[in-house]
Amino acid sequence: MLRTKYSDKIEKQMKAYFDSLNEKDRRGYAAIEAMKLGHGGQKYISSVLGCHFQTIMAGIDKLNNGTETPEDRIRKPGGGKKKIIDTVENIDEVFFEILKDHTAGSPMDKAAIPVLVNTIFI
Repeated sequence: MLRTKYSDKIEKQMKAYFDSLNEKDRRGYAAIEAMKLGHGGQKYISSVLGCHFQTIMAGIDKLNNGTETPEDRIRKPGGGKKKIIDTVENIDEVFFEILKDHTAGSPMDKAAIPVLVNTIFI
């Protein structure tokens, strides 16, 4: 079990600093703090910083194994949600079908700008 616990003041300072970092630096900082404490450090630091223990594990992996992301990136290429334009085959047809039923205004009157009303994209 964890033998060392930081004071409330130090914990608040750690959390404030952690929140000011980008994602890549957060992993590294959390990993270093957990490694300093040894056994039980990951769970304790996870609760102090409010991050998932897997975030700490990823940081430890990077420190121990040198797993790198490109310098100008925070995540590895290919991460994150894919664009809908890449995932839905007929996105243009779907968009224009919705637009057709939810457009108001006169195409002859330049003052009347088409407005989308209650449009939900799937």
